Amino acid sequence: MDKFSQKVLEYAGKANTVLVFPSEISASFWRRACLRHLASGSTSGASAVRYDRFLSWDSLKERLILRDPEERPANRGFRSAFLSSFLSENARRAKKSGTLTGAPPFLKRLVPAPFSSQWQSFLPLLRNSLPMLQPFLELPETGKTLDPLLAEDLQLLYEGYREFLRENRRFEPAWRSAELQAAKTPSVIFFPSLIEDFPEYRAALEKDPLIEYVDIPGGKDPAETKPVYYRFSSTGQEIRWVLGRVIRRLEEGVPPEQIMISCGNLDRLENHLRLEARTLGLPLRFRRGKTVLEYPAGRVFQRLSDLKSGRMPYEVLRLLILDRGLPWRNREAAERFIELAGEFSVYRSGGGSGGDAYLDLLESLVRSDQSLEDLLSWYRRFADGLRNMFEADTLSRLRAGAGQFFSSIIPLEDFHSSERRVIQFALDRISTLDQELGELQGGGRIDPFSFWIEDLGQSRYVDPGGAPGIDVFDYRAAAGCAPAWHFVLNASQSATAYRRRRFAFLRDDEMISMGLEETDLSSHFLSAYRRSGGAVVFTYGEAGEEGIQLPAGPLLGAGLEPENPGPAGPDKQSLFEKLIEQQGLLRLEEELWKKEAGRSFDFPNQKASMVMRIGYRFHLGTGARSRGVDMRRDVLDPDSAAALISSMLRRDGAVYLGQQSLSWHRFCPLGFLLSQILEIEEDPHFPVMEDPRIRGMIVHKALAVLTESVAAEGGPFQAARLEEYRRLVNKVMKKITSAGGRRPVLPVWNAWIKRIERQLHSFLVREAEVFDGWDLVGTELELNTGLPLTLQDRTVFLNGRIDRLSGQGDKLAVIDYKSGKLPKNKDVSPDDPNMLAEFQMPVYFRLVQEEKPDYRVALLSYYGCKVDDKEGGYRHLLWDLEEKPPKKGPTLSPESFGLLAAEVDKAASKLVQAVEAGDYRVAGGDCSGCSYRRVCRIRFAVQDRDGSGKGSRA
Repeated sequence: MDKFSQKVLEYAGKANTVLVFPSEISASFWRRACLRHLASGSTSGASAVRYDRFLSWDSLKERLILRDPEERPANRGFRSAFLSSFLSENARRAKKSGTLTGAPPFLKRLVPAPFSSQWQSFLPLLRNSLPMLQPFLELPETGKTLDPLLAEDLQLLYEGYREFLRENRRFEPAWRSAELQAAKTPSVIFFPSLIEDFPEYRAALEKDPLIEYVDIPGGKDPAETKPVYYRFSSTGQEIRWVLGRVIRRLEEGVPPEQIMISCGNLDRLENHLRLEARTLGLPLRFRRGKTVLEYPAGRVFQRLSDLKSGRMPYEVLRLLILDRGLPWRNREAAERFIELAGEFSVYRSGGGSGGDAYLDLLESLVRSDQSLEDLLSWYRRFADGLRNMFEADTLSRLRAGAGQFFSSIIPLEDFHSSERRVIQFALDRISTLDQELGELQGGGRIDPFSFWIEDLGQSRYVDPGGAPGIDVFDYRAAAGCAPAWHFVLNASQSATAYRRRRFAFLRDDEMISMGLEETDLSSHFLSAYRRSGGAVVFTYGEAGEEGIQLPAGPLLGAGLEPENPGPAGPDKQSLFEKLIEQQGLLRLEEELWKKEAGRSFDFPNQKASMVMRIGYRFHLGTGARSRGVDMRRDVLDPDSAAALISSMLRRDGAVYLGQQSLSWHRFCPLGFLLSQILEIEEDPHFPVMEDPRIRGMIVHKALAVLTESVAAEGGPFQAARLEEYRRLVNKVMKKITSAGGRRPVLPVWNAWIKRIERQLHSFLVREAEVFDGWDLVGTELELNTGLPLTLQDRTVFLNGRIDRLSGQGDKLAVIDYKSGKLPKNKDVSPDDPNMLAEFQMPVYFRLVQEEKPDYRVALLSYYGCKVDDKEGGYRHLLWDLEEKPPKKGPTLSPESFGLLAAEVDKAASKLVQAVEAGDYRVAGGDCSGCSYRRVCRIRFAVQDRDGSGKGSRA
């Protein structure tokens, strides 16, 4: 045991002494260390330690008192409350400064007037500056060289804050340090030189006879704690070497809690460390806290904030409601609401007669459709829940509103345990803020919801429920700890440099002109780390993440010249370890597999090398690990299959199969499951400017209205009346533009209208060429016919919606409008029916034959709506007329279409059998164009079930 640990344990043995450490991490470490020491039997008669005897410096500051015990110290929440009120008032005045009664903003330099409305961005900097205001203004240089505008701003800020403190009976400890006195308990402050703001308290605390100090000892490192410093050619080699040494320590029996890794620039190296540790099978526990808003579960609070600031914009509502990570109490109602809001182009809550356009929309829909009453009730509860949070005038009411929202709308108990802890921490912060602030007096008016969200952006949370492993800390966080083994990774000059800028509101030139300097704490932290364990190992890579790195200067000054690791180090390396460090385990494994593959290596029957065995275990534990049902290769159990069947039921318990279902199932059974049964959205991207799907719907509607208008003129279509029909286009466009429904933004909508008008004129010309003398039978016809199939005793229907059906005598023409590209010839006219990819026209042929047995289908045609394009106009798949076919002539004969129609029944039978058996296995194929390839990840399945390794990449 090193001398520092002995000293800590010595003070811990004094029953009434309080031990103070630079951070909560080091205080927590020593609580556990003393408990382990007691458990070992080294101290007789004791079996526990008091939690409140091991404090962090911040906790001690809260115990400091003034001569007036009624006053309480200011903290971060209190400072934020003052600045929220102060800066928002400055923004209000800046907004009204152009009016006759408006006064100009009172801040000119700290928050420039053009940015006064964005005052939240300045709050963290100014909050950290408040404790330094009085010491700065008392400097003799302040009145001589400081910019007058900045001096005026600082004086206003100081006076406003001082009055705020007085009205709320608070004090700023750094301003009145001479009056401070500690609680009447012996205390020991360890490593005061690592405490940033200790100089502000030194004068008062050093007068207290009950306080002792244990700082970093000077001179050379004693033999028992002398660290080593190793240099590597790259950060990758450095990480692999350190993790290899950690594994060796574990194999020697060193307890995991007695091994610690501190890493410079951990935010940059964390992913690298995770990958290497996973490769080696080493569990690491990253003790790096993040703000609540940085956690995936915390995004709900940011989106709630965006809802409030933007009057509930549709884009944010959509992201919130369609977030699959949120367990909505009634997800079906939430998704139906967002669907209707988009369909009727309601993009914000403001603007309605009742102040909520979403509510106005739903109430108007309920008047014509009573089935939406439940949806209206859901939205009212949802909107009330938001309003109770957004409009809360006190923190206690905010806590009640937020608690109600996360119990009735997005239930807290339905979150995953790790996410639930984040949400609960965020909710608990409201109560903490309420206790810290109390009833603010004077100008302390805050918006509770916005104040809470700002606090969540600053409050760091470390999940205590993570898996056990070797603790990994960011550099400086674990200063003051002393485990048996401490590895300080990436100990380069740049990663260990740390300067404290006391007056952050000054520019560099102002600092120089006033003779002020930053406080360099780099050497203090490195000195502490040199004595931070029974064995301390510093490492750094010459080629780091940001380029060439230099060794840490303070370590060189202490006589620690970096050397290359190897036999001269504390461990002798095996050839295996050297190869891993030089190449990396994955690359070495790859080379060995290539080499052995040339010898027809029979794995796993043949003995493999150590590297290959480690790699194979890693593969079994990651890519090949069983994750429940793998529907790419496995068949679902009967219960799961039955549950999925029930989701397919439509209208009175029947099952309806359309051409899209048949096409999806033929293309990919798993894609059919995802799109047609589970209804997972293909494209998660929400187009803000233009949505092709909406444009296609509008074009289809315009063509239907035009053909119906032509038919209403009387008789069949007559080419001789073409100019008369052209005049109908203007009426059709007025009807389309006056109709409701979802639309893009106005400039795009105007461009659409002009394009659709050209398309309608082009349509009439091409109609005259083909359908002169034909009558309109109907538009947007939905046809159904029963199939000789059942799915769990439910009737199965073939279903289709035909854009247009025209007739002449006993002949019928089936027309489908295409606003995009027309199907490829190979998809609609295959040489082999089993290769049929486009079922639409065969399904329509089959349905019309059943529905109109006295007529014959003479035309099956696509109409491409594009103007001045080779795909525009008609393309006929079936032409069974006496007239000569057009140049784009038929691709299939009536006999061929009869065969394809029979193929529809076969495909439906195959689909029903597969669904009933729960079989969605993928046979393989080209997945490049599938929108679900990132979901099923079939591209990464490289090994077959039998282990032959002959699987193929899709």
